[in-house]
Amino acid sequence: MNPGAGLNRVPGLNLKPDYRLVPYLLRTPDRGIGQVWAVPEAESGTAELETVLEQAGLSRQNPPRPAHALDHPLLAIEGDRSPTSYVIASIFCRELKEFGTLGEDSNWLHHRLVAAIPPQVKWNWKVEPPKDLAPKVKVFEDGRAAVDFYSCRITPPISLVRHLDQYPAEHYAAQSVDRVIATAIR
Repeated sequence: MNPGAGLNRVPGLNLKPDYRLVPYLLRTPDRGIGQVWAVPEAESGTAELETVLEQAGLSRQNPPRPAHALDHPLLAIEGDRSPTSYVIASIFCRELKEFGTLGEDSNWLHHRLVAAIPPQVKWNWKVEPPKDLAPKVKVFEDGRAAVDFYSCRITPPISLVRHLDQYPAEHYAAQSVDRVIATAIR
């Protein structure tokens, strides 16, 4: 399985040459977690990756990490620095974090992107309700960028979440803040 394959289908982003996204999965009958690392191609052979598995053991608290893996998988991503590329990077990062999850380990799976407040739910607001939930991207003159978008968690606890990602000028590994702004009134 290649978690980087999806990048071939989206505009504005691609995996840097000589890097590979490497997944590790830990599954039980009702739960699952995954971890995705960006690894130099030369260090991503089966023997190297299996050695890491043997050394780490099978533990939720200690996922395997290849020796030359980057600290964040999106450090191996490059793009055209367009507003669209930042939105895609924000979604892709959350997808990578959710890679391989099952059961109570899943979170992003239960979110749907929204551009307006869902009217079928009465909301208990933690902040002033935003007037516009459409995604917004700000690219600064110095190369930094910020993405602001919203999702609705559709399983309990049903909630509206604001996602704010701040990108440095050098790469697509953002600092992310996901904040619940409203919860469903039962």
